Amino acid sequence: MLMMNGALLACFLSLVFTPLVIWLCHRMGWYDRLDPRKIHTGRIPRLGGIAIFASFSLAFVAGSLLGVGNRGGQSWSGEFLPVTLAIIAVFAAGLVDDFRPVRARYKFLIQLVAATVVVSAGFHFRFLVLPFSPYHIEFGWFGYPLSVLWIVGITNAINMIDGMDGLSGGISMIAAGVYGMLYSGLGEPIPGLLAFSLAGAVIGYLFFNLPPARIFLGDAGAYFIGFMLAVLPLLHRGEHSANFGIMGAITVLIVPVFDVFAAIWRRVLDKRSVMDPDRNHLHHKLMALGFSTRQILTIVYASGLFLGAAAISALYLPLAWAYGVMVSAWVLFAILFGVLHALKDKGSVMLRPEVPAKENDWENI
Repeated sequence: MLMMNGALLACFLSLVFTPLVIWLCHRMGWYDRLDPRKIHTGRIPRLGGIAIFASFSLAFVAGSLLGVGNRGGQSWSGEFLPVTLAIIAVFAAGLVDDFRPVRARYKFLIQLVAATVVVSAGFHFRFLVLPFSPYHIEFGWFGYPLSVLWIVGITNAINMIDGMDGLSGGISMIAAGVYGMLYSGLGEPIPGLLAFSLAGAVIGYLFFNLPPARIFLGDAGAYFIGFMLAVLPLLHRGEHSANFGIMGAITVLIVPVFDVFAAIWRRVLDKRSVMDPDRNHLHHKLMALGFSTRQILTIVYASGLFLGAAAISALYLPLAWAYGVMVSAWVLFAILFGVLHALKDKGSVMLRPEVPAKENDWENI
């Protein structure tokens, strides 16, 4: 119950802090920079990540002081200090970039170092259970680079998909909520409180980010949320940690995972840098097919809830059957991506830069 109270407190704080940040941004002229992958127009504040980070931090600290960890035999002890420092470093790097653009290579280096710190502290993928088999695959030393790649990849995936009002925030809110329910079911209160606090903070922010958005995450918010979502599945310590390993983590975040893989594949084929922005992400494809903003959010949110339910099945089904459910969810989502890719010719026509975007026009969607 106290874990859920963390979500409620974070949501309340976010509802208070976000309008304050909006006011400050308007007063100081801190607006989002336009680039080719974004579809909004107008001057929109870009520092929503500050409100989310502050709300999340205060809610988690309050929950910890109220003894959430002590009730489950866990506490935010020294073993989590490297994770804390890494989270702060990633958020700070994004915040600097929101005010003064930082070269992609330097941001990537900071993320790489932060991910290495987390993994070196013992938080990494350890094994993969083979469905319908008494055996499992130990990752051994390979678990370290795999986990670093996972953390850096998801951190950037959340930032890359943050191109439409309510999209990245909604995906992140659902993923964090699923993580919270998984950890609650596994009896691990500290990661559960972290996940629920993050979900609550993002919910409060979404009240001001749904179309027409009054504020955006900014790099600080996107990198912080992405890093948190990547690290959360690595924090399990319970005896049933197999229920929440790499399979569950991928399932919860398969929407941004598929999107970033597709983006990298496109850019490699075009012989461009993988960091170059474009207008061919999932939401761009759906927009090109004539879907309105509200319909796109409904499709993506429904996909996230469906995939989250597949991951939560590990709490109630035998592990082999739960893995089957998760893989089936992967296949269905892969089919969706395949269909959208097959319609790329139509999308390429409709995604010309001169086509006016209607994303901020809530009345016309």
